[in-house]
This record gives sequence, C-alpha cells and structure tokens, in this order.
Amino acid sequence: MSNTAKKVIVPLIVMLLLVVISGVSYATQNSDEECCLRMRPGYCPPRYTSFTADKDIYERSDLVTLTLWDLQEDYLIEELTIKEVLTGDVVFHTIIDESVPEDVTEWTYQWDQIGNSGSKVDYGHYFALVETRCCGIYRTDFRTQFKPKPCPCCTCCGKRYAKVFSHSSKYLVGDPVNFTFTNPKEGCFIFDRLAIKRCSGCCGCKEVYSYVFPDGAKPGPKWTWSWNQADNSGNRVSTGTYSLVIETENCGQFSTRFEIYQRCTCGCGSCGCCSFWNLFCSCGCGCGCGDC
Repeated sequence: MSNTAKKVIVPLIVMLLLVVISGVSYATQNSDEECCLRMRPGYCPPRYTSFTADKDIYERSDLVTLTLWDLQEDYLIEELTIKEVLTGDVVFHTIIDESVPEDVTEWTYQWDQIGNSGSKVDYGHYFALVETRCCGIYRTDFRTQFKPKPCPCCTCCGKRYAKVFSHSSKYLVGDPVNFTFTNPKEGCFIFDRLAIKRCSGCCGCKEVYSYVFPDGAKPGPKWTWSWNQADNSGNRVSTGTYSLVIETENCGQFSTRFEIYQRCTCGCGSCGCCSFWNLFCSCGCGCGCGDC
C-alpha cells in the first residue's frame, strides 16, 4: 500500500471509530436520561405508599413479607437491603436482578429474618429498601419483638419463684460466665431461645450471641449453663455490661445482668491513689483508685 493511500485510510478509520464511540455514548446517555431519578417516569408507583410490609410487628418465627404494589410497566428489581433504624447498620442485603412482566401488578419478597451473618437478627426496628431500575428506591419499616404465647399456667408454674442468675456480678476477660436457672416446679417451663446482649446507656442492648433450644426443651428444677465470652462469629466480646435473656414458649422471659472487665495492671505507686489527698484520682490505665 502506498503512503498516499495510508494517509487517506488511517484518518477514515479514526473517524469511523469516533462515530461508533459517540453513538454508544449517546445511547448510554439516552438510557440514563430515561431512568434519571430527577425525572421519574409517569408509570412509577407512588414513592411513599407502594412498598409495604404485611405486618407492623413480627414474631421470631414469622416470614417478613415485603410487597411493591401498583406496577404498571416492565420492571427490573435490582436489590434489597434491610437496615436497623437506630444504627443504620445493614443486617441483610441481596441482589435480586429480577424482571417483573408488564401484566404483573405487584412484586413480593419473603425474608426469614436470617441476616447476612447466617443467624436470626435481633429483635428491633428495621427498614427495608428495594431498588428498582428507573423508578429508584422504595422504603418501608417494621419491627420484630418477642411475643410470649398465652400462659394460662404461669401462676401454677411458679413463675414468681423461678429465676435466672449469674454466679458473679463481674467476670474477668476470658473467664467462663456461669448461669443457673431455678424452678420450684419441674417440667413446666419450655425454653425457646437464649441471647447475650451488650448494653450501654445511650444505645440500648445489642445482641452478640444467641442459641435456639431444641423443640420442647425443659430446664427442670435447676439448669446451669456456661458462656465462653464468644460472639456468634466465635470472636471474644469486649469489656462492658451484658445481659442474659432466656425466652420461654409459655411464660415470657427471664434475664440477668453482669459485667466483663479487664484487670488493672497499674499499682498504687504508679497512679498515686493511696494518699489521703488523692482519693479521687485514677490510674493511668483507666481503673479507679479502689481497683489499684
């Protein structure tokens, strides 16, 4: 090929490539403009009323049924996210990528309350976000809470005298935490679920460990259990105030509190707590004078 031909053909190829790229960019831009959230298509369901949960409050065994209503065109449901209202933490997320045909007017998803951690989420207040192509994001909220079954025999069971307690009010980091449940009338209570929660004054209590008892688990007159201070992922929990909660199938729940602490390693000489005038000073490692 001569140099003259090359000088003609090369620019033509470059121009053709520019035209193709420009066309793709234009098509993409048009596609984005069609789905621009600032210019929502007229067929989109109403923003604040079209995504709902079938209940306001769910029990642990319930399926949370979420429905997007008033669909009028072909829809693409992209993803679903469930978050805690208080903290904004994501407890569940899944990619849906499901097309809804034009002749279908609603889309439903059922959630079994299993989080991305693989275990049941804690009782609390949640909101669900469903993201759609073109019509954007829809939100609804719901609660999960413990609802004991009707208990005609709570009095005869002796609930007034039954109790759960920790063997100590304070445990050193790493030590086994021991509990006992006592019941004067054997065979009445049926354990459903056990939970350990970390509690703080400003943020309430957040579940770190849970265990579901086999069906019909009865503790008998005296039941003991030991916790190794590990959360549901097997990691050791931090220091702080904790609560043990035992939920029963027939007589509500029982709870007790305890503390996990780190031993202070500084002595009186290093923190100066022992003099009469320094009673209110604290050690450099954060413990109080009494701990030194």
